[in-house]
Parts: sequence; C-alpha cells; structure tokens
Amino acid sequence: MTQYSFLITFYECELEMLQKAFTQGRAVASCLSGRGRGVGVGGGLASYLEVCEREIANGARAPFADEKDMIGRIREAMKIESRRGAIDFDLWQKRMDSKLKRKE
Repeated sequence: MTQYSFLITFYECELEMLQKAFTQGRAVASCLSGRGRGVGVGGGLASYLEVCEREIANGARAPFADEKDMIGRIREAMKIESRRGAIDFDLWQKRMDSKLKRKE
C-alpha cells in the first residue's frame, strides 16, 4: 500500500472547526463500534458536514454555514495536495526506474 502525506497550514478558525469535526467523528465512531477508535480527516469532516447541514436545515445559520464552507475549502485543498503528492511520487518513481535501468 502506498501512503502519501502532505502539509496544510490552517487558520485558527479552521483549526477550531477541525477540532469540532474530530470530536464529533470520535463520538460517532465510538457509538458505532462500541470503542473509542480514532477517526480520519475525511471521516471527521464528512460527519461534521452532516451536522452543519442538519443545523442549517433547522434554521441555525451561525456558525454552521461558515463551517460548512470551511469544510469545502479544506477538502479541496486536501484533494489538490493529494494529487500533487501522487504526481510527485510518480515522477520520483520514474526517475528511480530510469536510474536503475542505466545501471544495468
């Protein structure tokens, strides 16, 4: 299995929203599994997005509308960085393959 990692800088308001998302995600995972398992970034954001959408539908705009927008921007940034990492890895792999072929 190939794993990619990347760094993203967040503003304070985004970090606060991510903390809410992870807390919500851990609570959901705990209820579903009966154990306090961890939750990934994608799962935490998806879970908290559902909370935001439900609260907005019930008439509570603040802070859920802004946090819903933040989730979209964070997801987009993660997608871009993930693609960039995949492309960088593929280029590195091709260079290494080429280098090994030259040694043979």
